[in-house]
Amino acid sequence: MKLESETDLGIAPDAPDAPEPDAVELDIDPRFEARLAALEHERQRRRTLLTFVALGVVALVALVSVVARAAIFDVEKIRVRGTNHETDDAVLEAAGIREGIAIWSVDVGAVERRVERLPWVRDATVQRHWPDEIIITIAEYEATAFVRRDDDTVALLGADGRVLADTDAAPPGVVEVTGVRRVPQLGDVLFPPGVGALMVEIPAELAARVEVIDVAEGVNLQLSSGGAIRLCRATDLEAKGRIALALLQSRGDAPFAYIDVCVPTVPTVAA
Repeated sequence: MKLESETDLGIAPDAPDAPEPDAVELDIDPRFEARLAALEHERQRRRTLLTFVALGVVALVALVSVVARAAIFDVEKIRVRGTNHETDDAVLEAAGIREGIAIWSVDVGAVERRVERLPWVRDATVQRHWPDEIIITIAEYEATAFVRRDDDTVALLGADGRVLADTDAAPPGVVEVTGVRRVPQLGDVLFPPGVGALMVEIPAELAARVEVIDVAEGVNLQLSSGGAIRLCRATDLEAKGRIALALLQSRGDAPFAYIDVCVPTVPTVAA
């Protein structure tokens, strides 16, 4: 048998290895090399600086944490200011701050809200006095009206209708509210709203003539001299009170059944 050669089969014989090209040396401008070196030095400098800054922050946080937990910053004194009807002990109990805890950990907003749940407290402010003192300052309501809870007990109301306290007698100058369907518990608000503010929002000269605030059917002011002022609702009290007082003064001593100022711009008088 005749063997065919690689040439006969169309296969090119292996070519001899090609010679490798000679390496080319490039001439680099020394100024460019210097610039590269400067950039690398700047990167190294920034990397070192960032490392030191990070270590400094970690050390500062650790130091603050240690100092904050130091005994010198524990609450040692809690003072209460502004109490009259409420007691200091009641305020401290409501505040719920334990002596010996870290002063920075006291949530002043939460403490204020807890203290303001006390019936007489209208506003509470809590302040940190570093390094170890908490001061709680309260502003109390003034009683503006009262409602009878039973034959022996009256509930005092604040200007927003909040029930402040139960007592056996109302203080002088505080007007009675009648016709109430349900007397709220301490800290709750009387319905209808706005009744508590009546005596402080109407003109003082008119307030001095009011004997009873009746809320059985709307809101009506029973006057000590006779007659009534119909308000319908305890809204727009300044305008309603001003119109009612002007009509009273214009009538002099003439008797009347009621003055209706439910719509203060269209008042009516019933003889």
